[in-house]
Amino acid sequence: MSQKRQREIRENMLRLVEPKTLGFDALLGDGSGNVAVSGQPDNWYVRPLDSALPVIVKRGASPKIEGIKVRIEPEFGSDKRRKKRGKMKVMGVVATSDSSLAELEPHGDSHMAGSSDPVYIDTVQIINGLVYATTGLSVTVNPGWIVVDNQPVHMSITTLSLSSSVPGSGARYSLVRVDADGTVDVQDGAAVSSYLDLDFGDVPRVADGYVALAAVRLYSGQTELSRLYSSPDVFDLRFAPKMEAQRLWNAWAVLENEFDIEFSRHQLGM
Repeated sequence: MSQKRQREIRENMLRLVEPKTLGFDALLGDGSGNVAVSGQPDNWYVRPLDSALPVIVKRGASPKIEGIKVRIEPEFGSDKRRKKRGKMKVMGVVATSDSSLAELEPHGDSHMAGSSDPVYIDTVQIINGLVYATTGLSVTVNPGWIVVDNQPVHMSITTLSLSSSVPGSGARYSLVRVDADGTVDVQDGAAVSSYLDLDFGDVPRVADGYVALAAVRLYSGQTELSRLYSSPDVFDLRFAPKMEAQRLWNAWAVLENEFDIEFSRHQLGM
């Protein structure tokens, strides 16, 4: 089928469905066992339920399995009024009582980087060695392996109180760190005159023989550590660059650029 004919069919189908709704249900694939469109890696075939003719849409959040029921909707960009038609996209599998969907074929590849339905996680979802606020001014360090001075060491679960690190005035960053024996403790940075003066350059240099796990923001009068995603007091350093001049701004630059690690087949891919 020529590309011109495919476009005509697609336009005709869109005119049929758009007066009623912005989306429609369809079966994935062209009916002949093909889901992917040859030469168009970002596109899939679907068949609207009231038509046997396949149309081309943008691939999306669905296992790449011919014949399953999916939802097709426009992918809005900045043109929300659709003066120009946006690309129709597979938005997901439609809930159904069809028992065949209860036994989906293996589709781990669809969750990998660059595939149709990648799964993103944040660094805090990797729990080995994670430092997190618990109650009051305490943090817990999860158990796990880490390399200190080229020597793998195992950390046991540890709870630390940072109450003694809270400055009498002003604010500071303190490091939660681990040494070559697997012992976890706290290294305090220098205090600045006020909370507003504190910035990421005030995170202390990691002492020789230690690896930093997290930086903790502390300030005069503080009674608990914030766990708000938008304004946390504990900053994960496990995946920060391990350079001699390691500073929190290095880690923050990575995190602010959406340091999301893609996860597939229940294994971490780096």
